[in-house]
Amino acid sequence: MNSKLKSIIFYIATIGIAVFLVWFSFKDLDPKDPVTGESISKTQFLLLELQQANLFFLLLSGVFAVASHLVRAERWKILMEPLGEKITLKQGFIAVMIGYFINLVIPRGGEVSRSVTLSKMNRKVKIDSCLGTIVAERVIDLFFLLFFIGVAFLIEFDSLSDFIKTEIENGSKNGQETSYLKWYIMGGLAVLGVAAYFLITKLALFEGIRQKGIAFLVGLKQGLTTVLKLKKVRSFVFYSMSIWILYYLMCYAVFLAFPSTAKLGPLAALSIFAIGGIAMAIPMPGGTGTYHYLVPSGFIFLYGAGSKYITELLATDPTFTEKDIISKSEATAFATIFHGWQTLVIIVVGAICMGISNKIIKKQREAEISGKNTTN
Repeated sequence: MNSKLKSIIFYIATIGIAVFLVWFSFKDLDPKDPVTGESISKTQFLLLELQQANLFFLLLSGVFAVASHLVRAERWKILMEPLGEKITLKQGFIAVMIGYFINLVIPRGGEVSRSVTLSKMNRKVKIDSCLGTIVAERVIDLFFLLFFIGVAFLIEFDSLSDFIKTEIENGSKNGQETSYLKWYIMGGLAVLGVAAYFLITKLALFEGIRQKGIAFLVGLKQGLTTVLKLKKVRSFVFYSMSIWILYYLMCYAVFLAFPSTAKLGPLAALSIFAIGGIAMAIPMPGGTGTYHYLVPSGFIFLYGAGSKYITELLATDPTFTEKDIISKSEATAFATIFHGWQTLVIIVVGAICMGISNKIIKKQREAEISGKNTTN
């Protein structure tokens, strides 16, 4: 079996898992009409939730998203400098957006396309140099993701531990062999298991695990060496922090856009943001499937009926009532609309950037041909 066929099989399997996880997230939902209380279709419920959303906060979330990508492009400029590669903010932003655009179709394919796009727009830039800096970016981003996960876990530790304890006690007393906790844990382990399996499979598809591992370590060393040689360390740290703060604000803006999540507060948004970060880190097309499953699960875990956070909120906030408690249907709708909205932003901006890059590359080729003809 050649590598091309293996890549196709992996791609089809990844898409299949993403579709399954989306289906699994929706299959047990029984959404109700908020006015009549009657059961409605899942599509109708999503449309109703979207109609209730505050358009201003949705647009603000999109602005934060684009701003984070601009900052990432500026940080990339700093990473390229120690290698003697000079790029403009425009070139970096276009390459970054095209990379995100490609990632929606091919998991982790954006890294390569981003390097190729930049190299074509700026002929002085080497593809290998780009890939080395992108590895460095991934290491830095992983550090910040773990940092946010750690902060979120510390903030919600009491709520999470009390919820688990309550679920275990209720399941034991009532003889519930299939409690929600059991299914969430099993589902979470299944997702992680599938992700780990396909990550290992992916490594095996291209040149074997050993060769892939060596290549990764070499790239990692080059990337880390680049970071150590930075002249603008403070700017690099500032931009790195700014990227993740903008990511969080992007999430919080969508929280404020929906009545079902607006009253949960900024700390709740931080926890869901961390869970969403884990979902997006799993090698699936744009986080499709993993995001739709893990984020609603996190909502019900931490902010569903019976959780410590909601119990305290009901006792301390007179404006928060039982009607404001987020349901599984609302949590799934939130994840679907949020993911869909951010995907739409990437598609629109990415498509525009792809058109701009094609014009830039075309002009360069025409200039080169004209230069050769003049020389001859």
